[in-house]
Amino acid sequence: LFEDVPLIAEPRGAALATKINNLIDALPEDCEYVGWLGDDDILLPSALQAATKVLDDNPDVVMVYGGCDYISSTGEVLFTNRSSQSASALLKMGPQLIPQPGSLWRRKAFEKVGGLSSDYSLAFDFDLFLKLSKEGRLHHVPKTLAQFRWHKGSMSVRHRLASVREASRVRRTHYQGVSRFIWPLWEPLVLVTTLIAGWLVSKRFSI
Repeated sequence: LFEDVPLIAEPRGAALATKINNLIDALPEDCEYVGWLGDDDILLPSALQAATKVLDDNPDVVMVYGGCDYISSTGEVLFTNRSSQSASALLKMGPQLIPQPGSLWRRKAFEKVGGLSSDYSLAFDFDLFLKLSKEGRLHHVPKTLAQFRWHKGSMSVRHRLASVREASRVRRTHYQGVSRFIWPLWEPLVLVTTLIAGWLVSKRFSI
């Protein structure tokens, strides 16, 4: 499938967002839809077919996302983030509830918004989703598309506090209008709630 994609030698210390941008840029020109999987992500069977069908049938949709299983280091399903269409509306002012694993978006929209920002080391996917939401509709597929391995060594668990703080910075960067001035009314609550939710998951499953 990717036999025409050249190998890329990244400079030492290059930001992860930059590496992903370069990989996507190296894909064949006729590749219309793009996404990525991290080393803790697993794409489930028929996920691509479900996502691409929505994009094929709905020109106004720039991104598709679905549910995501959180699994242990041994592959046991801990719980499922089923997400919903409301997650895209909540994106602008609340916690980020859209699973990145399994999500797919239009390459043209990705390029138009400048791809992933190297200003962020952990929440660049969140920043991308917010930028894409300004270009078109984010559509939820009522189907589990991927799995994410939740363990002590994963970036999301190991750097939980830094990740939550960076997500807060992403939100504050995207606030517009009156929200740019009154965000302190709710942002601390969103930050603390998100941090506690991650801690409870780790505690419940002894991770």
